[in-house]
Amino acid sequence: MYTAPGDALARRMLLVSVAYPPNSEVGSLRWTKIAQAAHTKGWTIDVILIDPADASLRDVALLREVPAGARLFDVPLRDLALQRAEALVRRVVRRWRSRRVAGATRAAGAAGAAGATGAAPAGANEGHGHAAGAGTLGQLLRAYRARLHFAQWHDWASRAALTGVALATETPYALIASSGPPHYAHEAARRISVTAGRPLVIDLRDPWFSDDVEPMALRGATWRHVTSTGESSAVAQSSLVVVNTDSCRHLMIQRYPTLSDRFLTIMNGADPDVAPAQSVATDFVISHTGSLYSGRNPRVLFRAVALVVARIGIRPGELRIHFMGDDVYDGRPLRALAAECGVGDFTTVERRRPRPEALALIQASAMVVLLPQQHVHSIPGKLFEYVQLAAWPLVIADRGSATELLLRDSGADVVSPDDVDGVADAIEQRFLAFRRGERPVPLNADGRFNRDRQTAKLLDALDLLA
Repeated sequence: MYTAPGDALARRMLLVSVAYPPNSEVGSLRWTKIAQAAHTKGWTIDVILIDPADASLRDVALLREVPAGARLFDVPLRDLALQRAEALVRRVVRRWRSRRVAGATRAAGAAGAAGATGAAPAGANEGHGHAAGAGTLGQLLRAYRARLHFAQWHDWASRAALTGVALATETPYALIASSGPPHYAHEAARRISVTAGRPLVIDLRDPWFSDDVEPMALRGATWRHVTSTGESSAVAQSSLVVVNTDSCRHLMIQRYPTLSDRFLTIMNGADPDVAPAQSVATDFVISHTGSLYSGRNPRVLFRAVALVVARIGIRPGELRIHFMGDDVYDGRPLRALAAECGVGDFTTVERRRPRPEALALIQASAMVVLLPQQHVHSIPGKLFEYVQLAAWPLVIADRGSATELLLRDSGADVVSPDDVDGVADAIEQRFLAFRRGERPVPLNADGRFNRDRQTAKLLDALDLLA
């Protein structure tokens, strides 16, 4: 347990959320900021979370963001016996394969034979993830993976609920809240709410049950049954269901028309601690920070830059694509993908770095990119960092998605993922403007995207419940 220095306030709330400091993932930022604003309104928020074992996701410095008197309780996610057995088998198989490869290489060298494999053709391996194949075997494999996935999270939710019930017996919480994904946080909070007899508030940062959030590797009847059942149970128990976009709110109202007054849209928003750089960018850097999941295929950006380079004869050094975060997409190194698209010399790739370094990169960029995502009802959190910057946002999103609707007529370059020429046109226009000495101004210069406006709406709703 960790307790933030300082005195707790009179009203306390218990939050169940995997994503919270010291977790540095962008999902933790939402309730970090809500908790800070809530503290100014007399709330102290205790949190049940997972302290990440992955050093790249753990930033102890973020604990300074936790308001005074708040307590953090770690409930680790543990591997099940079957998962440990699978991991052992995979290690044995990898060792066996590596020995076979080493033996074959030595034999080939002795025979004077050398083999080479060509680069993958354009369009190869462009899926959204590693899914099982089609047919009955693929369906069975996906169902097995889904059951194992849910069994692991069910185990975590059960232990998180026991922790929360024990806390609620000694602490008079005014309400119980949860934030997901991972959405089993809501199941843990639901159980605590039932036992403690306190109002439940669930926060869906992304939809829980929806085609666009179904992982390809787990897609199938098992996933849909478990997620739809879990969602309906949590919604039925809730006094308030917070969603991240109006698109998600409309989806939920269609699904639960008799509960329409329970749904409240609270978007993420821009924070004053993300500000334009003091110095103006001198190089035309196109940057992307964060993970490459949910269909965020970088090839559309690489191919568009290749078109611009060919059109106006740009040399390496005049334009740079800079990725910081994942260095692999769909099993392929980003450097290899960039080279295949003809922009290897224009591309820099770094692994995940602490948030201040990621902010420094985008603050020094002339253009910042949102890659396409399959989550049509969600808005990536990094967008609300981008709108604070003196940089041109390049948003690659389907028309009608929550992201496109938010930015329509905002001045951002919003282009369909299928329109590589359109992406290239946007980059070329901004590059030529930059070359002429023009510089962008923040999209949020008028404060329309500020987080504090959204958070105030939520805190007003919580005051009514408490």
